[in-house]
Amino acid sequence: MQIDKTVPQAKANITCQGIEFGYCQGLNAPIALSATDDASGVRAIHYVLAGREEVVEPGDAASVAVPLSDAEAAKLSFWAVDNAGNASEPQTVALRGDDVAPTITANVTPAANADGWNKTVVSVTFEAEDTQGGSGVASVSGDQTLTSETAGSDVVGSASDRVGNTASKTVSVRIDQTPPTIAGVATTGPNENSWYRGKVTVHFTCVDRLSDVATCSDDVVLTEDGTDLSVAGTAADKAGNTASAIVSGINVDTVKPVVQVGGVANGAVYIRGSVPHATCTATDDRSGIDGGCTLAVSGASASGTGQITVTASATDRAGNLSDPAAVTYTVYAFDFGGWQQPLASPIQTFKAGSTIPVKIQLLANGKSVQAQVSPKLAYSTDGVRFVPATSAGGANVGDAFRWDSAAQQYVFNLKTTGLSAGKLVLKVTLEDGSAVDVTTQLTLK
Repeated sequence: MQIDKTVPQAKANITCQGIEFGYCQGLNAPIALSATDDASGVRAIHYVLAGREEVVEPGDAASVAVPLSDAEAAKLSFWAVDNAGNASEPQTVALRGDDVAPTITANVTPAANADGWNKTVVSVTFEAEDTQGGSGVASVSGDQTLTSETAGSDVVGSASDRVGNTASKTVSVRIDQTPPTIAGVATTGPNENSWYRGKVTVHFTCVDRLSDVATCSDDVVLTEDGTDLSVAGTAADKAGNTASAIVSGINVDTVKPVVQVGGVANGAVYIRGSVPHATCTATDDRSGIDGGCTLAVSGASASGTGQITVTASATDRAGNLSDPAAVTYTVYAFDFGGWQQPLASPIQTFKAGSTIPVKIQLLANGKSVQAQVSPKLAYSTDGVRFVPATSAGGANVGDAFRWDSAAQQYVFNLKTTGLSAGKLVLKVTLEDGSAVDVTTQLTLK
């Protein structure tokens, strides 16, 4: 007769990941139960899932599918009974299920700007957190640092929990560390003297090879005069890099130069040969006079007499033309030396029908001189309408005076035949067109 007083040995074999932490991946854990007995042998394995009835599996092995939850551990109690009726002590396995991956977040330092760009070295760190009741985070990717420029680099991080559920996170990093380029230029060029004489528009052009241009200075219009003016422009790219440019050396003069005529006076009367020399001065407070002052003379006769206008003008280095400055004066060929006897007195009485010797002198520098063209004589009985004089005898030609070299004077033998008694106005016309009047009284006898 054989006696077996030894209890059998029962064990549970759990193959899921995370068992060392009391977890299995998923919501179902396969458990293999086994038992041994060296004497009478194993008759059956008994097990009870919490909340359920006892199950008896004959033999020394049993497979149990344990439903799991992350909210509460599932408990499985098991034991073995041998053929002698000996039973092992009940053992309990408590397991939780975890089928949810942890949550992973990425932190980008510094954070990208509103356009999604950085302009410095970027550090990316990852953090992970498991759900409540989960198995807990087992691993998470380490920090990553990006030092080079990039139009877009993906940084991938991952995390896993204790049962092997994994999650990943990808962030895109864009880095632009190079400032944009900016260049400015005037839209029009200056003249050959490097001056402008109007508004100057400066235009800026901006370029960025990576993140693209975010802002570029608008055109700047210079409206004030000045020397070596400058305009500043700025540019920024979408990463926040900035650059600036200065356009200098701009010279603007919009003011006309001022000219003045000197030497001769406006409205003055001069005698040929004693006319002052006309001069011209020009001033410009900004760019300066280009080429000096210019005088233009108009109105003079071939002999240099008559009403003469001298006009001054000048151009500054910016190309502004001055307003003209004009002086008008009169030049007579000779100074009238006066009526000689018998017409020296203002009023003389002569016999109607007689011949009146009209005598005059022309002066140059105070001396009686002979003109290139003889003066002429005309008369009027009403002081309004003049007619050419008629001479008596053949000493005079037409209405022209004759030169008396001995007396250094001009003579005209005026014929009064046919003229009525009354006032007689005489007019002498010189070669330069000037005229002198004298009134004489004729009395009939």
